[in-house]
This record gives sequence, structure tokens and C-alpha cells, in this order.
Amino acid sequence: MTSGRIVVLGYGPVGKATVEQLALQGRQVTVAQRQPPRTLPPGVSFVRCDVLDAASLRTALTGAAQVVAAFGFAYDGAVWRKSWPRAMRNLLNACEAARARLVFFDNLYMYGPQTAPLTEETPLSNYGRKPAARSAVTRLWLG
Repeated sequence: MTSGRIVVLGYGPVGKATVEQLALQGRQVTVAQRQPPRTLPPGVSFVRCDVLDAASLRTALTGAAQVVAAFGFAYDGAVWRKSWPRAMRNLLNACEAARARLVFFDNLYMYGPQTAPLTEETPLSNYGRKPAARSAVTRLWLG
């Protein structure tokens, strides 16, 4: 079992379910986002940060052993094209500075519309604003 503080970025459906499971396991969990959630499981702490603000994100991740990325943005292609790459660059840099492992819940947007089964060789897509934004970030990890 990996020990150390786990920071969960975002407390939407995925973040909340993740926090609840980690808390049940007795893990040291901190939720990090712009606004505090109305309620948190017993023993879970909160720290304010904004993934678009590199300094606040670095501060929130200081001392973290693991970081779970479960945040998102408004379902708007222009917002994703502008904000997603910036947030992910900030996140990768903050995780590197904290020497924290990143766990990322992803989806399949970066592949765009497909008619064949997806494989590890399926190329990333630039079709549409959100798939293009997701592909650009995936290329950050691959590069």
C-alpha cells in the first residue's frame, strides 16, 4: 500500500466517489479545488486551489505523494481549447515539483469519432475542439 497524502483535484462525481473510497480505506485525503464542497467524509481535508493558477496548484500539491486529477471545465469547446492545455501543463509541473504520482481519469475524446475498435495504435484526433484539446494534452505526456 502506498502511503502519504493523496490530493484529489475536483469533487464532481468522479472526484467524490474516489474520495469516498480512499477515506474508507483510511487514507489521508485532501480535496483541492476553487470552492470548498458542502460536505466531506470524516477525516478528509480541503485546500483551495485553481488548476489554472500554477502557483496555487503547486502550493496545494506540496507534500502530496499522489494526485488524482478528476476536474473538468464547462462543456464548451472554446473553454477546453484554452483552459485544458494550460491546466494540464500546470498539473504536470506541480506534480513534478512535489515528486507526486499522477493518477488521471480520462475519457476517449482524444480519439474523435471512430468506426473501428480502439487500440493502443489508434491515432489521436484533432477533429472538433474538445478532441483537439484532449489530444494536445495527451501529446504532452507522450512527448
